[in-house]
Amino acid sequence: MHGAQASGTLSLTVINACPPHRGQAPCCVRETEAPDVVTIHILEDDPGVSDSLLMFLKGMGYDAFAYPDAESFLELSPPGPDDTIIVDLLLPGISGARVIRWLQDLKTPPRVIAITGQPQSAIEKQTTGLRNVQVLRKPLNAETIASIV
Repeated sequence: MHGAQASGTLSLTVINACPPHRGQAPCCVRETEAPDVVTIHILEDDPGVSDSLLMFLKGMGYDAFAYPDAESFLELSPPGPDDTIIVDLLLPGISGARVIRWLQDLKTPPRVIAITGQPQSAIEKQTTGLRNVQVLRKPLNAETIASIV
């Protein structure tokens, strides 16, 4: 999952028109960085919501993975800065807000989208002190999801 990303791998570009190389490093080969793979991680304990998001995002061409709780997600290596994390604020065990705080403390944090069915007062309480977090209220709208990922 995190380890399988193409991020940071190198590809070679060969230019056909070049002179012979008489034992020297070829002038026609240069290292170029492979394009980053955007991975979306969904932390959602409701299987219906999780499955719907997973199918929708994969249908849009993203690499997407779902986790029923924060603990399952945190067992993996940290996400990359090009990844997007969709996290339910009210997860069992470690809360979504706590996961977001952990993500924001990473050297290069990923993009975070919080989802919740909570009332506005609960959202404000849970997101106090969090920075750069988009919050979407459930039920989720496909057009909204597509426009922000």
